[in-house]
Amino acid sequence: ILGFGGGGSAEADGDGDSNDMDEEEVLEMILKGDLQLVDLMPDSGVLHHLKGRETDDYSNFYKGKFCRVDWSAHEQDPSSTPMFRDVIANSKCGQSGNKEFHFDLMQVVQAARAYDKEAAAAAAAALMSEQQEDHGHASPHVLELGGVVFHESRCGSTLVANLLQLHNPAENIVYSESP
Repeated sequence: ILGFGGGGSAEADGDGDSNDMDEEEVLEMILKGDLQLVDLMPDSGVLHHLKGRETDDYSNFYKGKFCRVDWSAHEQDPSSTPMFRDVIANSKCGQSGNKEFHFDLMQVVQAARAYDKEAAAAAAAALMSEQQEDHGHASPHVLELGGVVFHESRCGSTLVANLLQLHNPAENIVYSESP
């Protein structure tokens, strides 16, 4: 388990694996989706110390646990791993070469916002350039959704989601959790 705070240093935990990646490399993997958030860990000491106080700085309140999620079993047979926790268990995070990384969640959020802002600016510039060539003006980008399944308890949404996943696992990502 590798933990990262806000200071750029890494700590090895668990089996004493040495850190072969620095904080920036791991953060880049998180931002690109190579590592997924699998758990939230509140720092009860920080939360207890700040109880009743107002703050805008949420650094070190929560650590996010990240690892590579293995979706292959779910893609082959969604019923074998119907819940996200089953997919995580199957991924063997923290075992046999699938390291866990603990990051201050606020640090990840700030990096994701900056990453998204840069990506949106680059996409908008490319889109504007392309549309100005085609139409002489820019228009807003519209996301083309094939569909959305909204959840309400006991309505069959899990059945519909699993059928969509079964129909085309490469195109349909489903997150299901028990109540």
